[in-house]
Order: sequence, then structure tokens, then C-alpha cells
Amino acid sequence: MQGYARAKLFEKAAKIRDQIFALNRVLERQKLVYTKKVDQDLFSIYMESTVAAINLFVIREGKLIGKENFVLENTKQIPAKEIMESFLPRYYLDAGSLPREIVLPAEINELELGDLLKMRSDELHLKNRIKIQAVLRGPKLKLLELGRENAKQHLEAASDKKLLEEARLLSALKELQRVLDLKNLPGRI
Repeated sequence: MQGYARAKLFEKAAKIRDQIFALNRVLERQKLVYTKKVDQDLFSIYMESTVAAINLFVIREGKLIGKENFVLENTKQIPAKEIMESFLPRYYLDAGSLPREIVLPAEINELELGDLLKMRSDELHLKNRIKIQAVLRGPKLKLLELGRENAKQHLEAASDKKLLEEARLLSALKELQRVLDLKNLPGRI
């Protein structure tokens, strides 16, 4: 914007200024999740035949400060409850910060996770006990549904990327076959 202004291209500078203002307005609206100062980690899960994707919304002081997606393979016929029971302790073992509340799409056996969270709370000198809650209705459910949709989109994007990489590899192998005048596609190099 400033470069355009220095070059006396004021219309282009104004257009970029307006785009910056519009982006900032959109980002501000998206960041505020709660009017109260709530610290939560919201986990959603989307499952396909042998793959699951987990979406995490990190909310601190009522604002969405981060989003992460995780892809878990070989989850064939494992219920979402068991996937979450296995995933959460591994996640919180290395997590940099802990929320006051963990929101999940389904009830889990909290024993292992509860012990780990207590140990990590003591390490980080946190006073409050961390609440683990499964949500079935209300505004938190809408956030979980949004997270599930994000997980689905992330999984689809990862699948598309994998297919693109496979297509590039096949194309390279066909080119190698042509250049080396091979009968079959090379299987090993």
C-alpha cells in the first residue's frame, strides 16, 4: 500500500487499504467465541472408513487463538470414544498450555486422562481442576459441529494432496519408462 502511495498510484493504494480493513474486520469477528473469559479446548472428530481426523479449537479468554488438525490412520471400526481416549493423553503429554475445560463430542473414560492432567497441572503450577465435558446440545455443540466440518475438510484436502503426489509419481515413472525405453513401469530404482 505504501509502495503504491509513494509511486503516486493512489487508487491501487486505496484498494489495498480497503482490503486490509475488510480482512481485519473479518478476523476480529471470527476470533471472539464467548463474551466471557473462557479457557477451553474443543475436540471434534470426523471418521471415514480407515481414517479419522481430529480438529482442535483452542479458546483462551473467550477468543479462538488456534486451530489444529490431526489425521489418524488405521482406525477401522474403532469407535470415536476409543479414538479420543487414546488420542487425548498423547496430546496433553506434550501440550504447552492447559485449558480449564476440555469439550468433547462424546463421553470418555476419564481415568487415564484425568491422572495425566492432574500431573501436568502440578508441573505448570495451575490451581484449578480441569473439567472434561461431553456436549450434546447448546452453543458448544455448534462449535463441535463446526470443528467436525473442519476435520472433514482437512481430511479431504490431505487425501487430494496424496492423490496429486501419486499422480505426479506415476507421471514421472511413465516419463522414465519412455526415456529409458522400458517395457514396464519401473518398480524399483
